[in-house]
Amino acid sequence: MNFDRVAWSYRWLEYVAFGRALERSRFVFLDGLGDVRRALIIGDGDGRFTAALALRNRTVHIDSIELSGRMIRLASGRLIKQRVYNPDRIRLIEGDIRSVSLPNKDYDLVATHFVFDVFRDLDLRLVVGRVNSVVSQRCRWAVSEFDIPQHGWRHAHAASWVKIMYFFFRCAARLDTPSLPNWRAGLEDHGFACIHSETARAGLIRSELWQLAPGAIPLRKHPG
Repeated sequence: MNFDRVAWSYRWLEYVAFGRALERSRFVFLDGLGDVRRALIIGDGDGRFTAALALRNRTVHIDSIELSGRMIRLASGRLIKQRVYNPDRIRLIEGDIRSVSLPNKDYDLVATHFVFDVFRDLDLRLVVGRVNSVVSQRCRWAVSEFDIPQHGWRHAHAASWVKIMYFFFRCAARLDTPSLPNWRAGLEDHGFACIHSETARAGLIRSELWQLAPGAIPLRKHPG
């Protein structure tokens, strides 16, 4: 997959399709993240969540990992424009979260907004496992993702949208993922529990905040 081809138009494509719904879902939990010390943000694209967190929390240290070099440049421009870019606080890292070297820090926040849907189940479990090896024991994980309700017209509505989106990104970004993965199972398997959940657009869009369950010990099998 390669999102360089859609980087410059992604934001406007998002607005055309969903208005501000995806943007609002990214920011649902921002007000409660003022105590975060170290954040790992994965696949933030043009940097909207990174900038918003840096504006809201002036002491947080952020490592933002993004696969697309063009998205990284957009994010850098956004941070500079909003006057929050400080290389001592914010690092923009170009790389694949499945293989990039993860800094040896105890992150107390992980954020993945509309990222899980690009992975197959096996790769997603690898990603969660790698990230779990560098989080603190009080880590929270903020997730925004597409979802398909199980029954009724909401199921048909969401399933149609998801099918259209996968077709578009298969053509535009060579995405080979066939369907939404079971990301909740991946988080649960590594000791996280959902503590808050909100939905929008008739259940198509879901924002959830997860936290390591009391007594759960982050695995340390993947130090890199």
